[in-house]
Amino acid sequence: MPAAENVKLVTEEFMVPAVDPGIQLYVRNKRPEGMTQFTKDNIVLFVHGAGTPAEVAFDVAYQDYS
Repeated sequence: MPAAENVKLVTEEFMVPAVDPGIQLYVRNKRPEGMTQFTKDNIVLFVHGAGTPAEVAFDVAYQDYS
């Protein structure tokens, strides 16, 4: 795999319907460009339960990193 600083990241955002009517879950997939296979060995799931979106808490873009 190329060095981390040379990897282009792709961000995809989805709204997924929940089991309960009228509820949708926000899901964001952030991955290296070109990654097409996902296994239990290369997936990390963040579940955020506070009132602030997780994006603001841990994935804020700053200069050349987040």
